[in-house]
Order: sequence, then C-alpha cells, then structure tokens
Amino acid sequence: MTTLYHYCPIPAFHSIVSNKSIWLSSLLLSNDYMEGKLIIHIINTLADQDNLRPEEKHDLQKGVTNVVNMFHGFGFCLSQEDDLLSQWRGYADNGTGVSIGFSKDKLRDVLNSDIGNPNRMMSDLREVLYVPEEQIESVRGTYNGIKQLVDKGALKPPSPGGLLDPRSDDEKQKERDDYNKLVTELSGNIILLLPQLYVLKNKAFSEEKEWRLLTHTLGNSFSGCSFRPAGNTIAPYCEYRIDGLAGSLLTDIVLGPKNQTPIPVIKSYLLSEGFGDVVVRRSQATYR
Repeated sequence: MTTLYHYCPIPAFHSIVSNKSIWLSSLLLSNDYMEGKLIIHIINTLADQDNLRPEEKHDLQKGVTNVVNMFHGFGFCLSQEDDLLSQWRGYADNGTGVSIGFSKDKLRDVLNSDIGNPNRMMSDLREVLYVPEEQIESVRGTYNGIKQLVDKGALKPPSPGGLLDPRSDDEKQKERDDYNKLVTELSGNIILLLPQLYVLKNKAFSEEKEWRLLTHTLGNSFSGCSFRPAGNTIAPYCEYRIDGLAGSLLTDIVLGPKNQTPIPVIKSYLLSEGFGDVVVRRSQATYR
C-alpha cells in the first residue's frame, strides 16, 4: 500500500479528524503564480516544433487560454515524502504541525464517493510532473488530436466570397457547416487538456514530490463550493466527506520537529474519533 502525506498546521489536522472531511483548496491561490498556466507554454513549444503558422499558433493559444480561464481547479496537496524539512517549514506552521499519511487507494475512494456531483468534474488523484520533457509527452497525445483538426481547417473560417464567387449558396453553407463542426471538435479536444492543467509545475518545486487530489468547477460561479478566510482574502474550497473511511484512510501521523504534543495524546485523540490503528511517530529532522 502506497502512502501519501499531507503537511498541515495543528488546526487543519484537528479539522480533518474531528469533522471527518478534507478540503480541496483553490489552486489559483497557491504559492506558484504559474499554476494552471504552464500548459500554454507547452502547447506553444509543440506548435513551434510543428511549424504552425503564427496566426494558427495565436488562435490555438487563445483557445487553450479560454479553457484555463473557463475552469477553476481545486486540490488537496500531498507528498511522497513523510519527513521533509522544506515541507515542514512551508506548510506545517514552521515545523509545529503534522504530516498526515493517507492511503493512496483510499484517497481514490474519497473521490468515487462524490461521483455524480454536478458541480465537480474530472476529479482524480494525480502525480505532479516537473521535468519539461515529461510534461511535453503527457500533453502530446491530446495535442496531436488538436493538430489534426487544425490541419483540416479548424482555425481557417471559410471565405464569405463576393459577387464573382463561383460557389453556390448551398456550397457556401456546406463549407460553413463543415467549419462549425471542426470548431466544435477542436473545442472538445482542447477541453481534454483540462486534467493536465494543475499537474504541471516548474522544476524548482520538484523537491516536494507532489501528488494532488484534484477536481474542477466550471466558470466563476463556484456552485457547490464553501468559503473560508485565508489571510487577507476569502478562499473557495470543495469539501469531501471521509466518514465511511475513518478506519482505513489514515495510515500514520508524523509530528513535526517543533510539535510538542505527547504521542499518547495524539493516539488517544485519533482513537476517540474513530481512527484506530494509526502509527504516530516524531520527525527525525533536527530543526528548531
């Protein structure tokens, strides 16, 4: 069984355990200002490799940007590493928090329990990619489908013609209908890029070895979202209940290098909330 770890302050840990829920937070409020936008750079790279005409490249970039702006990504961030100093400092209240071990298989069950929710789409547990070559390969298949439609004329509207146009009205209408069909197919293919938007990150973040529980909402209505204060802003989030998984979802708890809570207290607390058989241990980081 593979375990993934969520670093957080004590109040967040208490909320997860006591409320039996996890919150997928808005990724546009993360500490990476390029969240969701690297896909545009990758599409441009592939377009350059295929020698797309400048106007085609511009229109394709515009289409991808529209998808980025059309959907809002939410994530619950985890790491493959259970005791990483940069994570303690950045996400666990400077080492006073905890690292919560989650069963990867049971995390997928959390998402499956919400299937059919009309406010959330393309939910998944995904590994973040940092290496540019891997990022390009993860997008290439979808891009190839987009490129085929571009080659068929999806970015070339038919000419309206003039007085000397030899085409009949029926021929002009057929060209418009064929073009509109290609545009619809192109839009559908671009939307297939959605699952990749929030799993591509700058390699400077690679130490985090991140995985994400992801979901997306359409537009800026934030239907089905809840809201919380976060510093100087109001942040939307999506809540997922974990009531039915209390006995198997959590695998272990690592207490941060500055966390002073006695291990028996954490164990008793977990047991009182229905989370039995969870290993509790201390960080090995000599950080103070």
